[in-house]
Amino acid sequence: MNTSSNTTEQESIQILAQVDQAVNVLYNSSGYVEDSQRKTIEQQLESFKQMPGSWVHSLYFLKHSKNNYTLFYACSILENMLQTQWNNVEEGMRMHLREVVFTFLLERKPPHFVITKLIKILVDIGKLDWPERYPDFLSHVLHTVSNEKHQQFGILLLKILIEEFTTNNSRQSVPVTGNRQRQILTNFLQNIPLIITTMANTLLNLTNKLQHASSESNNKTNANDVSSQCEVLFESYQILVPLFTTQYM
Repeated sequence: MNTSSNTTEQESIQILAQVDQAVNVLYNSSGYVEDSQRKTIEQQLESFKQMPGSWVHSLYFLKHSKNNYTLFYACSILENMLQTQWNNVEEGMRMHLREVVFTFLLERKPPHFVITKLIKILVDIGKLDWPERYPDFLSHVLHTVSNEKHQQFGILLLKILIEEFTTNNSRQSVPVTGNRQRQILTNFLQNIPLIITTMANTLLNLTNKLQHASSESNNKTNANDVSSQCEVLFESYQILVPLFTTQYM
């Protein structure tokens, strides 16, 4: 590892300690926090978020922080970067960011508010880069849906992807022009048969799991988890079926 990398890591270690302390004061403090102190901390966090290189440190936060509020703050930094700097980020760093976020979601079990924030970041990257600069985006998503180990995350990721790619939302979290939104939808529609096939196979697998879990009296928690995943898949179907009918019937 070169000297520059060492320096960046040392900076990230120091900044992470400061951020952990700041968010603990804001959200985990058992005592009263003066309004002036709270405002100062919020301004410091916002100022750091707006710095051009802050998102690189946020990747370190995702790798090493155990503080859920710090993780959420790291997500907000990445969201801001996608909105303002993404076109200037070199390809190697784009790939690194995707790898860090995907690895985090596959290996860690954070609260739902962190999971959904990171999934939205992945989907926003897809909206900006797929298929030209990230041709494997959809295949990566469908792989997680088919992988039993990561299925719960994959199904939620697919649902948010479908919602974002098929809805002309005027309150975009990333800058997407009307032409780009139409391009995304066109590319998405071409992949509907593959998506529906993957969902059907997953639903069949989940149904078998649900039948097995329901037959075991001590497996109620697992049955509830599987049932929830089925519900998310059905919600996605409700969006896809009209699109499929329009495109292929």
